[in-house]
Amino acid sequence: MLGYKHTPEALVKISGGNHPMYGRTGKNNPTKKNVFVYSFNLETKVTLLDRSFNTCAEAALYFDCSTRTLSRYLDKDKVYKDKLYKKQWILSSIMK
Repeated sequence: MLGYKHTPEALVKISGGNHPMYGRTGKNNPTKKNVFVYSFNLETKVTLLDRSFNTCAEAALYFDCSTRTLSRYLDKDKVYKDKLYKKQWILSSIMK
């Protein structure tokens, strides 16, 4: 199939609104998660809600990083569990 060219008729059938998956995203799509950012003070051990974002993409723009990085912290992967993001932020997809 390498180098196969679809016919113009086939391209019309599978493009845009005609495609059955057009506009659908997964329920657990990381770019659609709400992101709540809590500031954490190491000295006083106090956690406060600092800001919230409607999408992971907005939070990634704010922190100047990729959505993949933030979604790893949100999903609490084994490597990132209980770790602070940039040594001061706790990221959560649910409000505490």
